[in-house]
Amino acid sequence: MSIQNLWLSILGVILGAPFGTKLLQFMFDSNGDSMDYQVTAGALEYLVSGAFVLIISVLVGFLFQKKIRRLDMVETLKGIE
Repeated sequence: MSIQNLWLSILGVILGAPFGTKLLQFMFDSNGDSMDYQVTAGALEYLVSGAFVLIISVLVGFLFQKKIRRLDMVETLKGIE
């Protein structure tokens, strides 16, 4: 489960980097004509934000690792019904 979480985080960083700047530029452009912002992000910003996301993902995986191991899937699925 931790490996899957890590791979999804890596995929999110790769896909989110180009779309994140586009979304941020769209939000800045929606402020109106009185304010002009230009979104600029260099390689350092991408590396720092990607590392931050991966570190948080690994930490959350470690925090919930014991709880997930003790989870009884049969009882959990019965509780949903």
